[in-house]
Amino acid sequence: MIRLRNGVTLFELIIVIVIVGILIAIAFPAIQRAREAMRRSQCQNNLRQLGLAIQNYHSSHRQVPGLYNYSPSPINEFHCHSWRSAVLPQLGRNDVLQALRIDLASTSPENQDVINLRIPVFECPSTSTPTEIVPGLNLWRDANGVFSQPTGTAARTDYAAIVGMCPESGSWLDADFGGWGEPKHSDSGQVRYPKRRFSDITDGLSNTLLVGERAGRPDRHHPGTPMIPFTVSAGMPDHHQAAWAVSTHAQHLVLRVEYVINEDNGHGLFSFHAGGVNVLIADGAVRLLNDSTDRKTIRSLISRAGHD
Repeated sequence: MIRLRNGVTLFELIIVIVIVGILIAIAFPAIQRAREAMRRSQCQNNLRQLGLAIQNYHSSHRQVPGLYNYSPSPINEFHCHSWRSAVLPQLGRNDVLQALRIDLASTSPENQDVINLRIPVFECPSTSTPTEIVPGLNLWRDANGVFSQPTGTAARTDYAAIVGMCPESGSWLDADFGGWGEPKHSDSGQVRYPKRRFSDITDGLSNTLLVGERAGRPDRHHPGTPMIPFTVSAGMPDHHQAAWAVSTHAQHLVLRVEYVINEDNGHGLFSFHAGGVNVLIADGAVRLLNDSTDRKTIRSLISRAGHD
């Protein structure tokens, strides 16, 4: 008489577990690649929305959004409302703009609740960084260079205006400036930031960058070295540029020619995508700029009137 065996032996169970483990190990990288492809696609969609918003703003106002949206009383470039705030209605977020006190500095206490809102279109889903809310925005130094007590916070962003590119040696004022324009200095020492029109981009809208990823700020990311969480110290890059609602000095929006793509998020274009960084072109197109793109090409793409 033949006895039928029920169940499985321990050996068979181990074999099954090993086979399942191998299948998971094979499938996991493919799943990760698929997820990253979806995140990169969403990042590109964010930039397309920003591009469409800028285009619509230009159609209505006959100029690109201002980098600095001042209150009636002059305030410096670190406390104005940013270009992202200017295009909130074109992004379908007029409710956020109406909640902002435009007559006050963006960093004023009255605006804290609004500028701390995280708005998905301003964040790349591939970004991984510990500081989601930027601290210390009302930071000042006294005459001795000592920092005041930092106050004020704001939600971060991964997308920055590409204002220009600084030469390898020389001041940022010698940069090749792009579609956002450049500062104008009067004889009295005052600085103006005239708004530009698309017609000023004589290199062609399809050849000029407007916005790009500088992801992970205010934390410092440099491949091959440990990530540096943001702290309020003199040695860190300016952190105002990392907040979607708050402006920053144009010096911090000018890229440095010595930093190639995905080398440093404090001074150059940077993303968490493999192989490149997403950029918005003035004609509304979005492209992945490859890591291997040389400095000369980047500089040509940034300048609005370089005849290149």
